[in-house]
Amino acid sequence: MKILKVMKNSSSEIRSKFIKYFTTKGHTYVDSSPIIPSNDDKTLLFTNAGMVQFKDIFLGLTDSKYKSAVTSQKCIRAGGKHNDLDNVGFTNRHHTFFEMLGNFSFGDYFKEEAIKYAWDFLTLELNIPKDKLWITVHDTDLEAKNIWINDIGVSENRLSVIGTSDNFWSMGDVGPCGPCTEIFYDYGDSFKGVPPGHGDEGERYVEIWNLVFMQFNRLSKDKIVNLPKPSVDTGMGLERICAVMQNEHSNYNTDLFVPMINFIKHNVDKKFTEEISSMKVIADHIRSISFLIAEGVRPSNEGHGYVLRRIIRRTIRHSQKINLDTKKLIEVIPIFINTVVDQYKEVNNYNYIREILSLEIDKFSETLNTGLEILDKNIKKIISNGEKKEISGELLFLLYDTYGFPVDLTSTIASEKKFKVNVGSFEELMEQQKINSKKSSRFDAQDSIDIKTKHITNFTGYTDYKNSIEILDIYVDGENINKINVGESACVIINPCPFYAESGGQIGDSGLITSSNGEFEVIDSKKLGLANLLYGKQIRGFLEINDNASAEIDKEKRDRIKLNHSATHLLHASLIKNIGNNVKQKGSLVSDTKLRFDFSCDKPIKRKTLNAIEDEVNYNIDKNIIAETKLMGKEEAISQGAMALFGEKYDDEVRVLSFSDVSVELCGGTHVKSTGDIGVFKILSESSVSSGIRRIEAITGMTANDYLTKRDSLVTDICQKLNVGDEELENKVNAILDDNKKLKKENLSLLKSYNRYRILEIIRNKNLENNYNIQVVHQEYFDGKVLKNILEDIKSSEKNLILTVIQKNKSKVEIYTLVTKDCFNLITAKKIINILNSIIGSTGGGRDDIAQAGLEYNDEIDDLIDVIKKNISEIILNKGK
Repeated sequence: MKILKVMKNSSSEIRSKFIKYFTTKGHTYVDSSPIIPSNDDKTLLFTNAGMVQFKDIFLGLTDSKYKSAVTSQKCIRAGGKHNDLDNVGFTNRHHTFFEMLGNFSFGDYFKEEAIKYAWDFLTLELNIPKDKLWITVHDTDLEAKNIWINDIGVSENRLSVIGTSDNFWSMGDVGPCGPCTEIFYDYGDSFKGVPPGHGDEGERYVEIWNLVFMQFNRLSKDKIVNLPKPSVDTGMGLERICAVMQNEHSNYNTDLFVPMINFIKHNVDKKFTEEISSMKVIADHIRSISFLIAEGVRPSNEGHGYVLRRIIRRTIRHSQKINLDTKKLIEVIPIFINTVVDQYKEVNNYNYIREILSLEIDKFSETLNTGLEILDKNIKKIISNGEKKEISGELLFLLYDTYGFPVDLTSTIASEKKFKVNVGSFEELMEQQKINSKKSSRFDAQDSIDIKTKHITNFTGYTDYKNSIEILDIYVDGENINKINVGESACVIINPCPFYAESGGQIGDSGLITSSNGEFEVIDSKKLGLANLLYGKQIRGFLEINDNASAEIDKEKRDRIKLNHSATHLLHASLIKNIGNNVKQKGSLVSDTKLRFDFSCDKPIKRKTLNAIEDEVNYNIDKNIIAETKLMGKEEAISQGAMALFGEKYDDEVRVLSFSDVSVELCGGTHVKSTGDIGVFKILSESSVSSGIRRIEAITGMTANDYLTKRDSLVTDICQKLNVGDEELENKVNAILDDNKKLKKENLSLLKSYNRYRILEIIRNKNLENNYNIQVVHQEYFDGKVLKNILEDIKSSEKNLILTVIQKNKSKVEIYTLVTKDCFNLITAKKIINILNSIIGSTGGGRDDIAQAGLEYNDEIDDLIDVIKKNISEIILNKGK
C-alpha cells in the first residue's frame, strides 16, 4: 500500500473538476441531498443514487427549477434491495458509502449533448486515453450508437450492443424508463476479462459512467409511450474514477482510503498487516458510520438505526480479527473527515460522532462475546455430532432477537468455518414476529402512491381559514372520476386550499367543502408533489369536478395545533439549552390534543432538569415573543443560524420561523402570532423510545389548563382526606408510605411464620411410605421467594422428607419440591420436577434438594392436585424411573 503524500488528481480535485466542467456548460450546481431520504419518500431506506432528489421531477409530480443540474451525491448501499454490505472489503469496488457524480437534464438536452459532455470530460478534462474507453448501448438505441460512432468517433470494435436486461433502466413497473449507454475503462491485459457485452468483464473492464436516457413512459408491462420531455440521468462513482486517475486498480488504493488503512496498519501487530480485507472493511465502514451519525441517525433495532448498528458491529468484529484496539476506531474518524470536509461541512462534528460510536462500542462488547460463545458452542456441537454444517434459522433468530447479534455477522463467522446459514427459516421466524407485533395505522385513507397529479395547490392557510375554491380532481381508490355521491369516500384536490397538508410532524387539517350540491367532510390532508390531497367523505348531496364551492377548515382544531407546534419549537430550544447541542430532533407529532417530541439523548432526564426545561418554555411563553416569518434562500438561512432538520425536504427558498433569538428554525407549519397565545406548557411524560432516543409528551393552552385544574382539585381532595395543608402533603404521604412499608414487612414476617408453622405441622404428622415422609401440600398463594426461604429452613431440620407444595396465582399454578439429602438415593427434587413436566406439561427445574415448576391452568385446582399426588406416589414407588 502506498502512502500518498502529494496527490495529483486527488479525489477533491476530480470532484471539483466535474462540478466546474458542468457548471460552465450551463448546469446549476445542486448540493447533495441527505443520505436519509426526505420523509416524503417511503420507498427508500437510504439515498442510493444521484437522481433520488430529482425523483419527483422525473415522475412528473413537480416542475424543475432548473433545466439541467450537476451534483456530487452522498450515497449508502447497506440495507434493503440495494445492499453491498457482505461484499465490502472482499472486492476492489464494493462500498457501503460512496459518492456519485452526476449531471442531469430535465427536458433541456438529450443524447447527443450528454454523450459529448461525458466523452469530453473524460478525454479532455481528465486526459484519459481514448483507446482505454469502451462503450455499451442498448440494442434498440440506434441513435446513441450512431452518435458514438459518427459524432464521437469511437470505433465499432470498442462498442457493444447489449439487450434489455443490462442496458435499459426503469424507475419501477410503471413510470419513466429508457435505454442506457455505459462507459468502461480498460485496465489492460494484465487483468482477466473480456470486452463489455461479450461475457464476463472480470477485473479488466470496469464501468465508470452510466448515462440513462429517460425517453419513455411505461404504462403497463406491454405498453410504452414517448415522454413529452425526454430527460438525462447520469452517474459516475467518484471512487472508481479516482482509481483510474491515480493509476490504481482498487478503489481502496486511492486517497479516499489509503490514509485510514495506513493508520490501521500502523496500529496492529505485523502478523496482521496482510489482513487487508478487514482493514478495507473498517475504512469503508467508518465513512458510512461518520455520515450516518452526523445526519442524526442513532444505533437502534429498526430502520436506519439498525443498519448503522450492523455496520458498527461489523466494524468491531473486523477490528477484533486483526487485534486492533476498538478505541483506535475512534481515531480513524478525523482522518476520514479530513478527506471530505471541504465538500460536506455537515460531517465536521467529530466530538458527537465519537460520543455515539464509543457508546455503541461499549454496548456491543458484551453482546459480541456472548454471541461468539453461543455460536462457537453450537458449531462445535454440530461438528462433534457429525451433523450437517448449517446454522439453523432458530439459532440465527435466537442470536439476533435475544442477544442483538446481527445476522450478517453470524453469516460471516459461519462462512469462515465453512458453514451455511438457513436464512429462509430465519426470515420465516422474523415474519411471524412482525405479524405478532403488527399494529394498525393512524389513518386508513387511500394511499397517495396510487394517485398521479401535476396540479399545484395554492396554500392559503397561513392567513385564511376559508376560501372560495374550484374542485380540480376527485379520486376514488386511485382512479380519477368526475363525481361522488353521498356516503362515498374520496380524495379531492382543490384550489386555492386553506387546508394544511400533513408534514413536519404537524397533522393535516380537517373541515368542510360546501357547494350548492352538497357537503364533503375533510378528515385529513396529505401532500403529494405540489398538491394537497384532501381525504374524506361526501356527507350530503354530491360533488363534481369543476364545481365552485367554499372550503373551510376546522378553526378551533387548527388553533390548538398552532399552540402545540409553536410550543414544540420552544421545547426544542429549551432541550438544547438544558442538555446540550448534541440534542437532535428525531421525530415529532403535533396534533390538536398534544405534542410529542423525540430527540437524541442517551439517558433519562432527571426530574430537576425536566422541571428546568418546562420552566424555560413557560418563561418564553410569558415573554410573549412575536413570531416572525421570512422567506430566504436555504443556504442563507442555515448560515444565519436557522436550524434545519434531517429527514425534511426543503426547497431552495425556505420559510424561516423565529421567536426572537430563542428559536430559529426552517418550518412550513402553522404557528401562533406570539408565544403568549400558547398560554401554558405542561410536560406529561418523558420516556425511552429506543436506544439513545427519548420522548417528551406535553400539552398546551386550555388542554393544559384543564389538566392542571383537575390535578389541583385532586390535591385539594387528598389534603382534606388526610387533614393536612398543601405544604404538609408531601411529608404526610411519605409518612404513610413508611408506615405501609413497615406494616407490609411485619405482615410478611407473620405470614412467613404462619406458613412455616403450617407446613411443619403437616410434615410432622408423618405420612410414611417405606420410612420416607411423603407430603403434598396445597395452600393459598404465597410469595415464591419467601416460600423458597421457608423450604431452605425446613430442609436442614428434617430427615427423610419428600415435600411438594402446590399453590395457584390467578391462572398460573406453581409447584415447589423439597427432597432432603438422605433421600437422594431414591429421588431428587429436580428429578420429580422433570417427570412432572413430561406428564402435566409444566416447565421448570432446579437443584437436587429444591426445584420448582409452573404452568398455565384455568380448571379446578383440586383435579390437578389429585394428578400430581398420584404421579408423585408412582414416581417414588418406581424409585424415580
